[in-house]
Parts: sequence; C-alpha cells; structure tokens
Amino acid sequence: MARNTHAALPRSVRVIYFARTASFAYAFCVLALVAWQREYGTAIWAGLLLQFLIYPQILYLRVRSVPNPKQAELNQLLMDSFLLGGWLAVFGFSEWIGFGLVLATTQNNIVFRGLGGFVGSLFLFTAGALGAGAMTGFRYDPEVEQVIFALSMAGSLAYAWMISYFVFFNSRLLVRAQKNVRRSEERYRLITENVGDLVALLDAEGRWVYFSPSHRQYLEDNMLRVGGDGLACLAAEDRPRLAAALAEAMANGTPFEMRLRLLAKDGRSRLLKSAGRAVTGSNGFPPHIVLVSRDISELRDQQERLDVAAHAFDEMTEAIMIISDEGTVMTVNKAFCRITGLNVEDVIGASEKVTRLACQPASFYDEMYAAVERDGRWTGTTWSRRADGSLYREWRNVSAIRNDLGRITHLVILFFELDSRGAATASPLAHLAMRRH
Repeated sequence: MARNTHAALPRSVRVIYFARTASFAYAFCVLALVAWQREYGTAIWAGLLLQFLIYPQILYLRVRSVPNPKQAELNQLLMDSFLLGGWLAVFGFSEWIGFGLVLATTQNNIVFRGLGGFVGSLFLFTAGALGAGAMTGFRYDPEVEQVIFALSMAGSLAYAWMISYFVFFNSRLLVRAQKNVRRSEERYRLITENVGDLVALLDAEGRWVYFSPSHRQYLEDNMLRVGGDGLACLAAEDRPRLAAALAEAMANGTPFEMRLRLLAKDGRSRLLKSAGRAVTGSNGFPPHIVLVSRDISELRDQQERLDVAAHAFDEMTEAIMIISDEGTVMTVNKAFCRITGLNVEDVIGASEKVTRLACQPASFYDEMYAAVERDGRWTGTTWSRRADGSLYREWRNVSAIRNDLGRITHLVILFFELDSRGAATASPLAHLAMRRH
C-alpha cells in the first residue's frame, strides 16, 4: 500500500500529531519528576518512556500507512484516553495529575467528535484507571509537591489554550470558506438569473432539480416546480429522445447535444438547441444532468426566410449579379448563367470585369459606375457578348446599396435580354423597371 507523505496527510491528523507529541513530552517531564520524588522503580520509568516519548511516533508511523489516516487518528485519541486513565491509577489517583490527563483527553475528543467523543473518552479513561488499578492495586496517593501542582496547572492551561486556538483557527477557516461559498453562489445566481439561456438541473428521471428564471419566459408556473416532470414541456416525439440521452449520460457520462421543441405558454413551438452533461456532486449529493438550452426559433425562421429568398432569387427570369464595393462578384443567379453562358465557378470571387466580355469600352463602365456613385442608380440598354461569342442586346439596371454612413457597400446589377421586338417580350418585372426609367 502506498505510504502517505506528511504533506498528503489531512491537516487534522498533523495537528493531532504535533499536539500529542508536545503534550506527551510535557507530561513525561511532570510524571518523571513525580516518579523521581517517589522513587519508583525502573518499570515505571520504562513505561513512561514508552508511553510519552515513543508511543506518539509509533502512532504517527501507523497513520501514514493506512488508507484512512483521519479515522485512524480519531480512533487513537480514544486509545489515548484508555492509556492515560491507566497512568492515573499508577500514580495513585493524584487529583491534579488526573485533572490534567482527563482534561486533555476529553478536550481532544470533544473537538473532533462532539458529545459522543466526550462520553466515549470519559468512559475509556475510567475503564483504563479501573483496569490499571485492578492490576497494580488500588491506592490513593494524592500528595504532590507544590512544583508538581504548578506544572500540572500550567500544562493544563497551556493545552486548553492550544485547543482553543485550534478551534478558533478552524472557525476562521470555516467562516472564510462560507464567505467564498456565498460569493460563488451569488455569482452563480447572478449568471443563471440574468443569462438568456435556459439552465436546468435534472435528475435521472428528468425531474426538475433546478431551473433558471429564464424558463418563466416560456412556461407557466405550474410547469415549473422542483420534482415536477421536466420533459412534459417538450413535444411528445422529443421526450423519449431526451429521456434516452439522460439515461446514457447518467450511465456513461456521455455529453449530448440535440434540438428540442418546447411547447411555450403562448401556444407557439420554440426550437431549442440543447446541450447536456452529467455532473457528480459531493457530500452525498447524487449525480444530475446540467441541461443548457438556447432558443434558436428566430434563427430557424430567419433561415427559412433566407431559403425562400434564395429560391426566389435563383428562379427569377432576370439575371442578377451582386458585387462588392471593391468590384468582386459576390453571387449570381441561374438566369445570369443562362443569358451570359458563364459558369458560376468562373464568376463568383472574380472581378466584375470578367463579365463585360469587351462589348463596351472601359470608359463606358467608368461613366456608368460614376453615375451610380452620384445618383444611386443607372439604367439603360447595352450590347453584350455571351461566352460563346454571340451578341445580344440587353436592358440593364445598376443600383447602389449604402450603409448608415452613406457609403456604397454593394451594387446590384439586374439585366435581361431584348429580342428583335425590343421590350415587347420582356417579363412583367422588366416592364416595371423600364417604366421607372
């Protein structure tokens, strides 16, 4: 088994070790002085040496080699009570020696185990005293020198103060930790209560554990209650999909992303882009699923409008070409390719000049775009050449698109072919444009 290093041991274990080592060394000095004055034999001296100087180190080596050093150290505090009770009997139940020993042992166990620790420590201390008394003979020898009394009092006070400081220090750490937790909770609350996304915590069955206030924008209050069915607000066909994803995430920790339809309180179906992940709590808090959802209904509607516009753009009988302010072709429709004979791949991303096919001189186009810059529009008829070299006459309209500062950002060029009968066979859109001209 891997050995725990000193730095890896819990702080409470290290505190107990240092406190035991220091207090036992002090107790050794006091009891050794009593043993010297009473002229005890070598067995007592050997026992004192083993108990108060060697024993703390043996315990420390033991806790460094066990899987749970904190629990082992707490159990050893109870053993201390039993052994020190035995020393009280050995030294004749001297009140002031007993006062220091019982105070130290019960204080330790109260701090780390509460009332149960106090009762257990007192019981074991008494059991140790009675057991040692039964083996060595009960005798009452309370007399101690004044110096022993003073040392016992000083040691008891010092140990009580040390334990008090430990409790004070731990209390400060606890208060600081509580403040940090409150700050974290406050930050989390501010984020979840003000973010537009829907943040929820669900259990394995899909029940609400937490939901951000943003949910109330979409759902009635009776749908939002802790312990309620968090899947009931979804379209019926989406519920089993999310339930399966929750089960997979809980079983294997697999994150997931999916689109879900939320049945909102206004009667509309809202499209959500949702991402979920399993999280495991601490201190017995069971695992849950964090589900973060974003309403993408507007994006969906916008995409649908763009799809319709793109379809209309592509199916128009008039040729359309959109170019940037730098003269780069951004897009063209099918009619453009049909009329000019140019391929989309050869045009998009290229300069607008590749579409001219040299039917008019460069000065003509310079004047045309100068008029667009000045008036915002140019309309007229021109001769053009197809990619195969054949000529045709066209009607052309060039319009400027400007930004808020009045700067041209794009040009829209619309044209159609005029046959020998002129505009008689032009489309209704073309007739409208020519009337405007």
